[in-house]
Amino acid sequence: MILNQPTASTDVIYRTACGLFDELWDGTPIRLLGIRTGKLSEENAPVQLNLFDYAAPVSEKQKKLDAALDQIRGKYGDNAVKRGSLMSSPNHPGSK
Repeated sequence: MILNQPTASTDVIYRTACGLFDELWDGTPIRLLGIRTGKLSEENAPVQLNLFDYAAPVSEKQKKLDAALDQIRGKYGDNAVKRGSLMSSPNHPGSK
C-alpha cells in the first residue's frame, strides 16, 4: 500500500499496517509478518498538500512524541517502550 502523504510517524505506519492486516488476513496461521517502508524522502523536504485529501497532517505534538520515543529506545533499547496494544493481556493464552 502506498500512503498518500509521506510520514515519519510510527502511529500512521502502525495504523495502516493493522488496517491492511485486518482487511487481508483470512484466519490461517502466520509464520512471518513484516512491514517495510520505501520511497524515502528527506525529513525536511517540502510536502505538497492535496486539495482532496482530508487526512490531517501529523501534528507537531505527535512529531515530538515520536522523537522522544526514538530517543528513549536509542538509550535503553528497542523494548524500553511498547504500545499497550502489543502487550499480552491476562486472558490471552500467550501471556505470563
